[in-house]
Amino acid sequence: LIVQPHQGGPQRVAKIYRPGIVPRGEVLDRVARIDPERRVQVIESGSSEGYAYEVMEYCAEGSLRDRLAAGALSGPPLLALIAELAAAIASVHTAGLVHRDLKPENVLVRGNAPLRLGMLCANIQRRHTF
Repeated sequence: LIVQPHQGGPQRVAKIYRPGIVPRGEVLDRVARIDPERRVQVIESGSSEGYAYEVMEYCAEGSLRDRLAAGALSGPPLLALIAELAAAIASVHTAGLVHRDLKPENVLVRGNAPLRLGMLCANIQRRHTF
């Protein structure tokens, strides 16, 4: 849901979890350690009337899926995309996490000149080592 603060300001996105689904505190703490330039910012999270929620930044440029639908990338734009994605994934792994739903819809475009991406981190879990 795209929401507007009562006192004005930038639009935000509200993610409301299904009843009984509550993000684990340990994982949220690790998500907060991901480089803020590499993840979609969570402004507020909590629970109301039995529903967990997150309020996140709104990336008006859309998703990587939207960007790719506009046409194939090649040359420097493709290299910039690869570099941004690699840095984002490395940042998730450095925080001790694994992104379990990495797909173009979960990579949001913050800006195009230069390309700036932010990963949605809703389906992320602690990385296990064996």
